Amino acid sequence: MTDCCAKLGQKLGCVRKPTLSDRKVYVGNKPLPGEDVAVLHTQRFPNNRVISSKYTLLNFLPKNLFEQFRRIANFYFLCVGIVQLIIDTPVTPITSIAPLVFVVSVTAIKQGYEDYLRHRADNEVNNRTTQVIRDGEIMEIRSKKIKVGDIVMVEKNQEFPCDLVMLSSCDEEGQCYITTANLDGETNLKLNSSFIFIGCAIYTGPETKMALNSKNKVTKFSQVERAMNTFLIIFLVVLLIESLTCTILKYVFVNRSSVKDKLWYLPDMDKESELTALRAIETFLSFMVLFNYFIPISMYVTVEIQKFIGSLYFNWDIDMYDEKMDQPAKANTSDLNEELGQVEYLFTDKTGTLTENEMQFRECSISGDQYMEVDNILVEKRPGQIHGKPVTSMTKKMEDFFTVLALCHTVRVDHPRSHLSEKASDRVYDHSGMDYEYQSSSPDEKAFLEACRRYGIVLHGIHDDRLEVTFMGEMRRYKLLHVLEFDPTRKRMSVIIQNEQDEIYLLCKGAESAILDRVTPRLKEATLQHVTDYALLGLRTLVLARRLLTSDQYSEIDRRLHQARNSLDSREVMLEEVFEFIERDLDLLGATAVEDKLQDDVPDTIQSLQKSGIKVWVLTGDKEETAVNISYSAGHFKQGFAELRVTQMASSLQCSEVMARLKSIKDHAPTDQPFVLIVDGASLRFAVKDHADLLRSLCQSCVAVLCCRMSPLQKAEVVKLIKNSKDCPVTAAIGDGANDVSMIQEAHVGLGIMGKEGRQAVRNSDYAFAKFRFLKRAILVHGNFYYTRLANLVQYFFYKNVAFITAQLFYTFFSGFSQQTIYDVMFLAMYNITFTSLPIFIYSLFEQTLSQKELLQNPRLYKKNARNAALSFKSFVKWNFLGLWHSAVFFFGVYFLVGNDISIFSDGKSSGGWAFGTVLFTTVVAGVNFKLVIMTYTWNLPMFLAYLIAILGNLAMTLFYSGIRMPLILDLQNYYYVFYETMSSVLVWLGIILLVVLALLPDLIIRVFNDISKTLEDSNLRGPTLDRLTMSVTKRSGKLTLSQIDILSDQEDSVEIPNLTYL
Repeated sequence: MTDCCAKLGQKLGCVRKPTLSDRKVYVGNKPLPGEDVAVLHTQRFPNNRVISSKYTLLNFLPKNLFEQFRRIANFYFLCVGIVQLIIDTPVTPITSIAPLVFVVSVTAIKQGYEDYLRHRADNEVNNRTTQVIRDGEIMEIRSKKIKVGDIVMVEKNQEFPCDLVMLSSCDEEGQCYITTANLDGETNLKLNSSFIFIGCAIYTGPETKMALNSKNKVTKFSQVERAMNTFLIIFLVVLLIESLTCTILKYVFVNRSSVKDKLWYLPDMDKESELTALRAIETFLSFMVLFNYFIPISMYVTVEIQKFIGSLYFNWDIDMYDEKMDQPAKANTSDLNEELGQVEYLFTDKTGTLTENEMQFRECSISGDQYMEVDNILVEKRPGQIHGKPVTSMTKKMEDFFTVLALCHTVRVDHPRSHLSEKASDRVYDHSGMDYEYQSSSPDEKAFLEACRRYGIVLHGIHDDRLEVTFMGEMRRYKLLHVLEFDPTRKRMSVIIQNEQDEIYLLCKGAESAILDRVTPRLKEATLQHVTDYALLGLRTLVLARRLLTSDQYSEIDRRLHQARNSLDSREVMLEEVFEFIERDLDLLGATAVEDKLQDDVPDTIQSLQKSGIKVWVLTGDKEETAVNISYSAGHFKQGFAELRVTQMASSLQCSEVMARLKSIKDHAPTDQPFVLIVDGASLRFAVKDHADLLRSLCQSCVAVLCCRMSPLQKAEVVKLIKNSKDCPVTAAIGDGANDVSMIQEAHVGLGIMGKEGRQAVRNSDYAFAKFRFLKRAILVHGNFYYTRLANLVQYFFYKNVAFITAQLFYTFFSGFSQQTIYDVMFLAMYNITFTSLPIFIYSLFEQTLSQKELLQNPRLYKKNARNAALSFKSFVKWNFLGLWHSAVFFFGVYFLVGNDISIFSDGKSSGGWAFGTVLFTTVVAGVNFKLVIMTYTWNLPMFLAYLIAILGNLAMTLFYSGIRMPLILDLQNYYYVFYETMSSVLVWLGIILLVVLALLPDLIIRVFNDISKTLEDSNLRGPTLDRLTMSVTKRSGKLTLSQIDILSDQEDSVEIPNLTYL
């Protein structure tokens, strides 16, 4: 029975199939000699079907309904509908059930369509043609038909259909190079030309590594959605209070003797006045049903559709289309559109996000001498000379330096002219190397090899287990013995090679902080100074070193490496220890400087965001000097900003003391002096762990923050630090690589750049585009439009329901608390669905309170929506106070017009309760729609058509409903021909016009006042630009960074300086 339930749950998608801890796979699904065929069926493996969809035909209805009724509004209306079916309520159950069915149906259709797209994408993958070898023959099957044990053939640029163990490849070295874009986002390594790979399927479908490591995105909720839920709870509380109050007042009213005497003609008066627990509950529930239209059920489906269409605007924005990459902007979700208009903190990566991620070799330091590239020629830099001396021949030291660049890497060399039919001895060489294509996971390594190629040092790749390099046409071969892979903790990589003279060298390159402590003192000071100079120019730097190994040393290293790599326990720890043992006593060779150019319009974008009130933080793995220089060139830092540094901290105590000192300096500085903070990864580790509150306070007091030497996890920690602060600011994170995914997922809004480091960041982002400059438009234009439109839509929905149903509360006092409805059933059911829905929906798609040009030219306008201003409690009260005012004017105006036996007809006929409700409803509908007219700034064809369709459609529907008798469907006798008779009176139309004008007079005054205030405020927001400022600071002896402030000389004096770079 248990197995049957588990299988049923797996079929419905509710239970995940268990994964076997170990397995025995038969290659080709053939048993070993002497084994029976039955052994193939001892283990059951899943098929290779990829499933990313959410629903199936079997579980769609129950699963979707369960998810929808978790919403408060939907569940509430379901309960109300059930109550109406159980007890005798004043209105038919259709008034609650019909809107609920409409909302649930539309939402189900939308979610079903989205899941259909996922099914279609899955089918595209599952039905992809794949070649397998079965019974000695090559067969083409669909990917979903692959079974564990199948022998699979994969050609160049094809995706692996499942997890495979390599059996063979056409590569002469027996190797296979792949791109792992669908795993980690990196796309630099590729399969080589005419490549064929043969492997055995080991894991399929849900058991593949990608499926097991994949996870759903963290569910994010916008500030607007949170405000909607808060307002909904407020309305539910008000509803309960109103229902309870009316219940109490009813029994007080009907038990008065004077009332009983006046209502003697009612047959059930004694029963009505009898108070029991059951009758009190029934009365309370009846009032809840009567007032439940306070809750705008259709608001949720309107919001969902509005967001969905709004996300299409993002995709269709031609101004965010990049022609060079042929990439339009992409919205991966529609749930967070309005959050783009609420961003307070932006966390951005540097490489590939602010820069082009196209590395160009610019300068280098070799044995203390500096060289630079000019017009693809290596030139020696000499002090006092403007033009350097071109290098015509390389010295031994230069050859040693470039040997490290040519050999210390993981680059793949593609030979376009090579073919599978060629023999190894017939291999074609291009001694210039210009026909070769270098494929690398590191753009720096590719830049190094391309520079070497320009200088006559050409890497030809691996042949006969040897790395082949030509130096000025002379072929040299090296045996690659070991590769010590790069990792972000070590910040370096190494290779061990053997040259043709049987000399064994360890070649190493990495960050200066990871290399200089491991080298001999010679050249250390000069090289460090050159590295600092390069960093100040904004160049990326690496230090190169090597070590000559004796045969005994190499034997020991080889033994320990094999032992560590073959270890099943603590493998990573053992490798780290071995790497530490190997990478020491190095001979320093020099340093490199590579340029990564800024993208177009980066300074303008950052400065516009800063003017809009967004604090921009740069989080990068680059060294401090490089990152600071880029911050200045990118406009992140400006001249006149005072720098505060928390760097090179050696302990938690030192970190705390320095941050406290900096906070004191900041607090005692002039209020108009802007500060920026620079923090490195090592110091951040202490600060986040032990002094998070102090760090947060210091960071938030600065106009900009730069974090350098950061690991991916630290990026996410910094975002979380600000995200979870007391005032809960809205955060956004933007990056282009797999190392940015953690911070993109952590931030409220994740933004991906379609750069050169794969698509992992894009896939995990909420919104993506090709260039950083598009961020300005995404936030200042789309963010403003999304937020303003949706906030007004939400407030309008609550307002119009208050204006509509509060009249029912007023009427209760005139109807003896009898639960008599003032509106007809059709009006109650269709008010939110048809009578008042289309204009506000079109408004939410096209309204532009400010033009795109204004928003881009004046970024300070973005501040007006900060902290969810349009949905603040103050704004909520204002909207609903106007709703109460409108409802009071409409109800008592109509009561004055048709009440007290006043005839509205020329023949003197009296009007009844249904006529009263008809006039009141028509006035309410006209009033709430004309309020939207007053709100609207953008009048275009869709807006005019919305009102035209609403007027004509609602009129036609009401005429049809009032003029046709359908007793078999509903009891419509009460309202038959009422609309025709009532609205035939000129007095009624005149009264409606006067009441609407009276009610909307305050709205008109507010609109005029807001427009005048807006004009004045906009001119003030454009205010003067920030000039260069000065401040009085403490000067200590020597050139000191703030990280040294508490441990150096106490001699000080006060001076005036324009830019506080060092204290």
